[in-house]
Amino acid sequence: MLKISIDLKSNTAPKITLIKTGINNASTFSGFCSIHDKRLFSPIEDTPFKPVPLHCFLVTYRGVSRELFSKDYASKTFELMKTLDRGKSLPHQIAIQAAASSLGNDNALTTGDLEYIKSKLDAMLISNDYSGLSYAVFALDFPPPVMGSAIVGPTFDFNGDKAQNISSAASDMPDYIAINSFSSENKGYIVLSWLSEHNTTCSKLIRQFLDKKLNADSLAVFMILLIENFYISPDWWMSLDSDTQSLIKKLYSQGIDTCTDGDSISICRPLFFPSITNIMTCPMI
Repeated sequence: MLKISIDLKSNTAPKITLIKTGINNASTFSGFCSIHDKRLFSPIEDTPFKPVPLHCFLVTYRGVSRELFSKDYASKTFELMKTLDRGKSLPHQIAIQAAASSLGNDNALTTGDLEYIKSKLDAMLISNDYSGLSYAVFALDFPPPVMGSAIVGPTFDFNGDKAQNISSAASDMPDYIAINSFSSENKGYIVLSWLSEHNTTCSKLIRQFLDKKLNADSLAVFMILLIENFYISPDWWMSLDSDTQSLIKKLYSQGIDTCTDGDSISICRPLFFPSITNIMTCPMI
């Protein structure tokens, strides 16, 4: 597997890097103890994935827990950043403190949103009632060459238009959608899921996808634009020409050194993602 990420160094432009990593490293998450993890996620680890409420809930729950774990770790990093101004010039100190505060505030805002979402998922887990989770499952004819997990507040839709307004007020939480791309029994799945209370934006996205009769390449672009860390099949990557590889890197870099451009959801060249064999939504959209 190849892990794609951004190499950030001071005074230089962000650089896209692709690093070889083992499949076990790509799927490791230490947010749960091993016994708890095994028992909780056994239905999707020990049996083939099925587009049923329990399986979709567990995929979502693990992804949200992973994201919350990462945000907590990031908060410690931003606190450490505040100590890096020692011995620097005053302008440099001001710049470091401003950057650390901005990143920390954004991270805290998202963390608060994710804590709320996880509390809703915790209640579903305890009650064994998953009716508060909506989802769309896209089955692919073979494993997706891009795999990853994230939960995001989408700012654009499949028409390239603004999907919703994102506020900096903690009391004004946007609609969030969880994205999980993975394989099971040599088949591929992309699961988009959300709390029912976030239907306004998320159901609209799925409805657009269906109405426009889009293919898996559009899902791939959606993921590349929105998932911060994901994993790529080396064989698929090497099969792409240099222009397509450059396009993927350009899409991924959006939101890092530029604002994410919703128009980028429409691409002019194929990504050769596996075909969608079935789409299941709950509730029906």
